[in-house]
Amino acid sequence: MFRRWCSAHSVASLSTVIVRKGGMKFFLDTEFTGLHGDAKLISLALVTATGDEFYVELTDAYCFDDCSDFVVETVLPQLDLQ
Repeated sequence: MFRRWCSAHSVASLSTVIVRKGGMKFFLDTEFTGLHGDAKLISLALVTATGDEFYVELTDAYCFDDCSDFVVETVLPQLDLQ
C-alpha cells in the first residue's frame, strides 16, 4: 500500500536528483532504509519546475528492522506512516 500526499514535505534526504524528460525538469527525492546494496524504498517525491508535486510513502515494502539507525532516528519520525 502507499499513501499519496498532494504536496511534498521536507525530510532528511538520502538522494536527490534532477531529471529532464521531454524538456520538462523534475526534482526527484527518495528515502531508503539505508545506504547499502539491498536498501528498500520508503518514500518518493517528484516536483516539477512549475511546482506540480507528487509524494508517496510505501508502507509494505520494508519493515522497521530493515532501517539504519539514521533512518529510524531522523527519517521515520517525519513521515506520516500509520
